[in-house]
Amino acid sequence: VRSLMAGQPPVYTFEASWEVCNKVGGINTVIRSKAAVTCQELGDKYYLIGPYVEEKMRFEVELKEPDDYYVRSAIQAMRDRGIKVVTGQWLIEGSPKVILFDLGSSWSRYSEWMTDFWNVTHIGVPEHDKESVNAVMFGELICWFLGEFSCRSPSNRTTAHFHEWQAGIACVLSRTRGLPIGTISTHFFRPS
Repeated sequence: VRSLMAGQPPVYTFEASWEVCNKVGGINTVIRSKAAVTCQELGDKYYLIGPYVEEKMRFEVELKEPDDYYVRSAIQAMRDRGIKVVTGQWLIEGSPKVILFDLGSSWSRYSEWMTDFWNVTHIGVPEHDKESVNAVMFGELICWFLGEFSCRSPSNRTTAHFHEWQAGIACVLSRTRGLPIGTISTHFFRPS
């Protein structure tokens, strides 16, 4: 397969989950169990995206800036606008690269993003539902990054995989904003 792609722009794959470096449930186990093979198959253009949860990632991530110019410049654009983004390698088999967004650093955009989500989906999110509010904020951050990356990268071969409803919001936003990426979503519902 790699020989067939010679001379073509690189394929980028971004896999987003609330459980990247943040064990909550089963998706963390799924991602961990396939990380080594996925890194081997997809190479250095494979990144995991998750929330920055300091107490959980402190012992699980080796901090390191991305080598890739386009990924690094997309992250820098977000940092320049006040978003805390932590990058590195997850200390699991395969050592996948991670991009972690600090939701707290984006809180000043709360009203704007909730309005945007309503306008796009006509789904209201009660302010007191912290889990859903966090999912919208996380989805907006992921979509923002993918948009920044897409406008910088010469590759038209980018795929984003969104796990479960928390990251799935970014799938909806990416499609409604017309980002030039392929999208995959798994388990796109919120249990009641």
